[in-house]
Amino acid sequence: MRVLVATDGSDLAIHAARRAPALVAADATFVVATVIEPTADPDEDAGGFEGPVITPEEAATEHRSNVVDADGALTLTAAALGAAPVEKRIIEGDAAEAGRAICAHAAESGFDLIVVGSHGRGLIARAFLGSVSSYIVSHAPCPVLVVRAQDGGASDGTAA
Repeated sequence: MRVLVATDGSDLAIHAARRAPALVAADATFVVATVIEPTADPDEDAGGFEGPVITPEEAATEHRSNVVDADGALTLTAAALGAAPVEKRIIEGDAAEAGRAICAHAAESGFDLIVVGSHGRGLIARAFLGSVSSYIVSHAPCPVLVVRAQDGGASDGTAA
């Protein structure tokens, strides 16, 4: 069984990763993945006389910073999986649509299960705030395990 654990490095994501090994087959292999923006194209927002908003060097520096942050989130999440073998992946895509990027990656790579943490917000809160976990549940190409904060911790701002 190949399991994709979606993470943003939050307490909820780490809590979900901590719970996952006990809920799946003992021989499962895990991939932890996070979504970051691709390197910004300085000419994308350029207009008229003013030119680009950022330089290529600033765009590269920002991307490197995003990669470092993503690697930290992946490392924390992988550690939460315990002794299970773990592969880490950074997916470049629209971070505002992380759910779409996770689902696309799961489909392309043939995962058997996606694990994701959730605040467990109600319908109205999801409508206003959006929800990566809700998107994944609705669009995933495979089963999804949603580990809610109320499932035993991580709702108080600390990792459980």
